[in-house]
Amino acid sequence: MLITLAPLAALLLAQDGAPPPTPVRAVRAREEVVVARQRVTGSVRPALDARITARETGALVGAVPRLGDVVEEGAPLVTVDDRRLRAELARVRADRAEAEATLARARAELAEAARDLEALRAARAGDAVSEREVRVALARRDVAAAGETAAAARIEALDADAALLELRVSDTVVRAPFDGVVVERLAEVGEWVSPGDPVVRVVSTATVEIWLDVPERLLAGVGASDGRFEARVPSSDLRVPLEDARVLPLVDRASRTFRVVGRSAGAGLAPGMSVEAEVPTGERAPWTLVPKDALKYRPTGIVVAVVKGSDEGAATVTGPAVDLPVEIAFELAGEVALRPGAVQPGDVVVVEGNERLFPGAPVLATIEPGAPAEGNGR
Repeated sequence: MLITLAPLAALLLAQDGAPPPTPVRAVRAREEVVVARQRVTGSVRPALDARITARETGALVGAVPRLGDVVEEGAPLVTVDDRRLRAELARVRADRAEAEATLARARAELAEAARDLEALRAARAGDAVSEREVRVALARRDVAAAGETAAAARIEALDADAALLELRVSDTVVRAPFDGVVVERLAEVGEWVSPGDPVVRVVSTATVEIWLDVPERLLAGVGASDGRFEARVPSSDLRVPLEDARVLPLVDRASRTFRVVGRSAGAGLAPGMSVEAEVPTGERAPWTLVPKDALKYRPTGIVVAVVKGSDEGAATVTGPAVDLPVEIAFELAGEVALRPGAVQPGDVVVVEGNERLFPGAPVLATIEPGAPAEGNGR
């Protein structure tokens, strides 16, 4: 229709000496009952933020990561001097070798005492030895058995000591608990640290959390929503969906707000950034809706190009495009709800080609059917 009507309209206008109309795409502003939304603010926080602490006592040796260094989970961050622990581990291993020798001797003594006892019991059956001699041999065997048990227990204790020291030696290397970036150095090479002393601060980079502060009066509306929220970073106009959004039904006494928390990919986001989001109020009312593509941002405000021509519900409308100021009440999926004003339901608003139009320029608008708003709780 655009291809056939545009040359005809251009010819008619050319006969009057006027410029030909500019072909554009348009839709009709429509009225629909939707759940109203309200803009709230919030901030970006790291999903993980940890002050990594030392687990052993000693001086820091080796390099400390620089600010901004990206680290992977398990990567070494700092190292504590482990020479004392290794010396203690060597002593325990030497003691274990000695305990093994003691155990071998105890087992040999036990075997010898057991053989003597059996021999005396056989002789006792023929009245060749006294009962007292048998009791002494039995006592010798029991003492040897106790010595074997003690030697075996000593080895187990030394093995436990060695395992603990090996763990402590491994703990002298402080490792990153997750993928992230170093944002703070809390210790330097040569400093003496003790267990629990922070050495570096690491924040996660793979994902971040977005915390929205929502007025308490919106708790019912937000709680009854489908949990799908989209945040916008005002400084860059970046829009990101909130994944796994959760409502925290705990109202802050000072600000009278509660929080909605969700996660998002970290691309383009950094902890501390301010964000905005549109959250449902729970109130249903008729609103005038236009596509976001219809909005034109000017230094004086936001306008919408409306075709003021002969309109009898046809698929095309020819006439001048007039910029009308609008005020956005809230945003929806691909559309915005306008506060009552110049744009009325049924007006033909330009959605493609409007960026190059001058106010009052003649246009040939091809009208496309509008789609119902999505995700508005209708």
